[in-house]
Amino acid sequence: YKQSKAAYDRATQRDLASDKYLEMEQFAQINWASLGVMGTIWFYAVVDSYFEARKQIKDFRKKK
Repeated sequence: YKQSKAAYDRATQRDLASDKYLEMEQFAQINWASLGVMGTIWFYAVVDSYFEARKQIKDFRKKK
């Protein structure tokens, strides 16, 4: 993204600037999509660990 933005900032011709802007936007969309996927995985891990801990506590109490 940073390289595309730098190329866009340096572009002096309209066509080249337009191409570099589209490239920069594609990288920005990839960054946002990656952030969403990572956030979803993190949220799933938190929820899964909560339910697994509850299950383990319940099993521990049954053994007593």
